[in-house]
Order: sequence, then structure tokens, then C-alpha cells
Amino acid sequence: MLTKKGPPNSAAITRAPAAVAGVGCAGPMAHAQRHWHIDRARRLHLREGNGAAFHSALSEALRAQEPIPGEAAPLACDPFKLNVLLHDASVWGLSMSPPFLWRAKKHGEGKMTNDAPVLLAAGQSCDTLWYIDTERRAWSWTAAGKRSVGAAPVPGSASIVAIDLGHLTVVLETGERWCWLGSGWLRLPAITDSGPGAIRVRILEGIVSAAGHLQPGEFHTLPEQLARDLIVRRVAVVAD
Repeated sequence: MLTKKGPPNSAAITRAPAAVAGVGCAGPMAHAQRHWHIDRARRLHLREGNGAAFHSALSEALRAQEPIPGEAAPLACDPFKLNVLLHDASVWGLSMSPPFLWRAKKHGEGKMTNDAPVLLAAGQSCDTLWYIDTERRAWSWTAAGKRSVGAAPVPGSASIVAIDLGHLTVVLETGERWCWLGSGWLRLPAITDSGPGAIRVRILEGIVSAAGHLQPGEFHTLPEQLARDLIVRRVAVVAD
């Protein structure tokens, strides 16, 4: 679920109180959903996606919490791990033990100057937070630390609005999709394109595939999933 505070390089988004909300996922095992809201007083509110009641310890922590520390506006939340990502790239986690304090999990990655943003967008994918820095680099974060999503900035100038971390794919506000395949960003068929997704490739090594026996030097327009697999295996490249 994306939570984004305006277009890239927007400046009026970091210090003024602002409410933000979203939906988070517990992770790949159960995919339970939890709805979250951070109000203008910087307090976290939660609801189970299925309407179930919280266990007593979580209810008590939510009642007793102080406002989320810091000056930067909240951008994203992991409502199961109770971690909140702020606009300066810092992360604060709510303790489940009395006195239910917010504790720093990650320090910010830059000092905001004249309210200029440190991040362009952020969200949560399953049990992982993600964010986009001002150089259009994509990152994921868990308690184990941050990891890059691709080793280069995401191409284009349109705002990045979502990330599929499982497939290392980003979605832009225009409907464009870009996938990191180990050595660079591959432009995938856009969400708005009609018909099934397909990618034209040049075969580098002979291989027997779902599309038949492919010979070196041949050009083929293949289903997106098959083309991506062959590119990752270095037996094909995107055709010029």
C-alpha cells in the first residue's frame, strides 16, 4: 500500500502535521491484513482486516502510546511489527512492553533543509517497508537492515507509486513498470497496455523452453514471464 505525500521534490510535506493511512500485510505465510491510520497528533490506530479484536497487550500499547517522535511526517507503517517510517527515512517502533515507548529502529538518512524531502515515496509490501530516495533509488527495510532494490536509479521522471518486492518491480504513476534483472532495469509492458504482456528478445544460447527450441541469434516475442526468466538466466537479452 502506497503512502506518498505529493510529487517528487515537493517541499510542503515534512514538518506540518498530516494524517496518513494504509493497509499492511503480515507476510507470505498468512497474508493477514491490518488497516492503519496515523492521526495529526502522530498517534497510531489499527484495525484487523477481518474485524477481529486485538489481543490485550496490543490494545494496551495502542491506548498508552505517546505521539510518534521526530519532526518528519509519517509516510508508511508496518502494522504488524508496529514500525513507522518517517519522511527523513528514520524508523520508529512501538514497544509492546510497559511503558509502551516508541524506540528508534533506524536513524534518518539526511537532514531536511528548508523542509526539502528526504524521501519521495514509501509503503509496505508484505512484512517489509520500502522507500524511494531523492535520487530515485529504491530500498527495502526490515529489522535486519536496508537492502537496495536494484543497483541504479529507477528510470523515468514520473512518480513511483508502488513496489512488488518479490519480483523487484516498480510501478510508476503513468502505469509504466520497470523490473530489475541483475544488471539493469527492464521496461515491462505497462499496466495500461492491452493484451497479454510480451517482451521481444534475442537468444544468446540454444535452449529448449516452453516456446520451443530457441536458437542463438533468433529474435522472439515471448510471454513476459518466460522472457524475464531467460534474461535472468543470461540466455537471452532484450532486443534492440
